[in-house]
Amino acid sequence: MSLTKENIVSVYLPLFFMSLAITIFIMDRRLSERFLYLITGILWVAEIITFIIQKLLPLGYGNQYPYLIFLPFIWLITLFGAIPLTIYCIFHFFQFHAHDNILAMIGLIIIYTLLALFSIYCLFIFIAGILSLKSG
Repeated sequence: MSLTKENIVSVYLPLFFMSLAITIFIMDRRLSERFLYLITGILWVAEIITFIIQKLLPLGYGNQYPYLIFLPFIWLITLFGAIPLTIYCIFHFFQFHAHDNILAMIGLIIIYTLLALFSIYCLFIFIAGILSLKSG
């Protein structure tokens, strides 16, 4: 697949998160948390597969393939399920290991910083959206 913005966000970034979930799954020895990492990896795999199927189908595929009409909903459910679960799993993994390892503490500080920057960005987009509705 080519490196378009859509492919980077919907294929390559989930591949990174899926490999991160698999790495954490292998490194973490707590059984209760391993199920979360496994579910996260499965959700990312399902998201990638449904996106690739959607890209390969022709435009207006609903008439020829009526049984695939639910495909965009599966893609959205897996995407909106995998993103918060990934954030929780990564944060929880670093938080658990931050007591013993200095690298985990540094990773936790980086995660806090990225979360704060993402929250500020979301607030900016939200306020810009409200102001654009008011000016129209």
